[in-house]
Amino acid sequence: MPQDDYLTKLLGKRIVGIIIKESEGTPKSQLFLLFEDDTHFEFYSAFDRIIPTKGLWQHSDGQTIENVRAYMGEVMHIVKEVYFEDWAQKNPASE
Repeated sequence: MPQDDYLTKLLGKRIVGIIIKESEGTPKSQLFLLFEDDTHFEFYSAFDRIIPTKGLWQHSDGQTIENVRAYMGEVMHIVKEVYFEDWAQKNPASE
């Protein structure tokens, strides 16, 4: 399986639960997304707690992709983007 194949496997899954774990050892913090098909996906940080931002962001201008791409663009760069095909057609990537 290609290293980033997991991204396309996440599309369309329905999240039914979230578990956050912390420890004094390594990893320091884990966040698990639990899906209705009895699978899960883990985010972890080896060095510090995983800290959420403001929460769920709502983009009423219909520019969710562009807003996320631009956010902190001066210090961060996009390494991968994966979308549902039909959603991407409604929200085309800018060149």
